[in-house]
Amino acid sequence: MRRKALKSSLLLRLGANRLDQESEGWISSVCNGLLRANQVRFTSSAWIKVIERIKVSLMLIKLLLIPLFLLASVNVMLSAYGSEEWITNLITAEKLVKSNPNCYKCWFDYAMVLHEVSSEGYTNLSRKAVEAWEKVLKLKNDPVAKSFLGSSWTVVARDSVNPIEKLMAVDKGSRIMDEAVKEDPTNVIVRRVRFETYLQLPDMFNKLKFAEEDIDYLFKVYKSTPQVFNGVYDPGYIFLGKAKVLLKKGEGSKAKSIAEAGLKIAKDEKCTTKINQFLEKFK
Repeated sequence: MRRKALKSSLLLRLGANRLDQESEGWISSVCNGLLRANQVRFTSSAWIKVIERIKVSLMLIKLLLIPLFLLASVNVMLSAYGSEEWITNLITAEKLVKSNPNCYKCWFDYAMVLHEVSSEGYTNLSRKAVEAWEKVLKLKNDPVAKSFLGSSWTVVARDSVNPIEKLMAVDKGSRIMDEAVKEDPTNVIVRRVRFETYLQLPDMFNKLKFAEEDIDYLFKVYKSTPQVFNGVYDPGYIFLGKAKVLLKKGEGSKAKSIAEAGLKIAKDEKCTTKINQFLEKFK
């Protein structure tokens, strides 16, 4: 009963998503603009303006039709949350940061829990994750924390109902992750956060080449010093990432081969499950 009460209390605190007023205002302005255009004589310039508005509208509608992009932007921490376990973890982590407001590790762990559960689809937590990562970076300038901050911004984009805000959040998150890679290009976690996040973004953002760049770098590291990944994450994720890139590029047979090779070396259960799910596409 106590666990159910905690769950209900937290969910009530999170609240429900509401249509953003700015989004409503934008939609109204477009509609009013089109109505005004219909009330005047259509010159060629008037038609051009209407067509431009329609083009913008179609692009934003496209964004609205992909509300679940980046459903799991990154899974660097390999723990799997059950239906109630994440609530306990979140409450525990929140208590620790309140009692230790200047503890870097406490804030890092708290931010990680928020990032994990928001990435898995729990809305209304993505902005809290951003705030937590920003606090972490105030305590210590860490490229790993910066990469997670950038990834969290893309989850904010996923959760937003405002199309303009979606674009701005993806742009901001991308720039932050790119900065993290520039600061620490050899860090295997920083590289993985960026490539997994970029692979989840819609193609319109043109991030595939950067994801492939990170994956190819990690492949080189794995072939030369595979022990680098021990205790960090399963290298099977690198093979899976490469397979996804190849599939997006239309190279299905190569993608299947790479995924099968990854399945042979993967040890983490979650990783093998994801690779098997990917291989289902070829059956």
